[in-house]
Amino acid sequence: MPGTILTPTNTTFPASATGPADGDLANAASVNGAFQALVNGEDAARRLLYGAKLRPRYKVVPGSNGPVNPKITVDPLGALAVTSGGVWTVLTHTTSTTIDILTAFGAGALAVKTRYYLYAYTTDGVTISWLVSATGPDSLLRYMTGSTDYAFIGTFLTDAGVANQILPCYSYGSMHKLSGAGGNGAIKILASGASAVDAAVPLNPAGLGMLVPVWAPVVWLQIDAQGGGAVSLSITPSATSTFGYSIDFNAAGRRNAIIPIVSEDNQNIHYTWGAGGSLVDIYVVGWEDPR
Repeated sequence: MPGTILTPTNTTFPASATGPADGDLANAASVNGAFQALVNGEDAARRLLYGAKLRPRYKVVPGSNGPVNPKITVDPLGALAVTSGGVWTVLTHTTSTTIDILTAFGAGALAVKTRYYLYAYTTDGVTISWLVSATGPDSLLRYMTGSTDYAFIGTFLTDAGVANQILPCYSYGSMHKLSGAGGNGAIKILASGASAVDAAVPLNPAGLGMLVPVWAPVVWLQIDAQGGGAVSLSITPSATSTFGYSIDFNAAGRRNAIIPIVSEDNQNIHYTWGAGGSLVDIYVVGWEDPR
């Protein structure tokens, strides 16, 4: 009669799995002891590989109809583990995949100014399928919140005005970079800032959607400052932070810089002009992916 695979009581890599030798009398209990050690080892390996895959590399580029109905290209992921029907399954992905939004998900599938997340899953245990969802990943950034059926691959933001239009971006290494709008591919979050006292600037201003995910630890900003004289511009993570950047002017002029800054104050950054300051435009260039 078939035996029941036991649930391991602790997750360890067993030093050995001893079963009966040839000629030994064996009963179910003695054989199940060896099975238990094997199951412990399998479960230890599964937990070690939870969410494991190569760091995802992907890019969003315009499709055949300009920026509308773009394509997402996912570079090889190696292998990834997902559940399918409650069974952990390892899938192989060794060639790049290009996903046409219009073909894969249908016209009008994506709402405006919405952050979406790309997931990989399987229905047959062999073939990788793709899902775009507004449901974000779990706290480990490995799977969709609430389901290990869907491995988290990447994220993108749709345009504020046109359905099915994604803001072009790419993600290589730890950098997620915007590449298609505003100043040098960035998106403006502050125009003509002239405050001489501490002022908060939202990284996700109203009308743009979630420009920077809440789990992004570092944001890259483009600073375009026009000084009115011998003045200084301060950029900090929070109103009370002693760490940040100072852009100093010896005389009236214009300075442009790209800087990384920690997303510290409820996804705001702060700026202050010294006496005699002028104007500053601030753009989001991209953010660091902590995976």
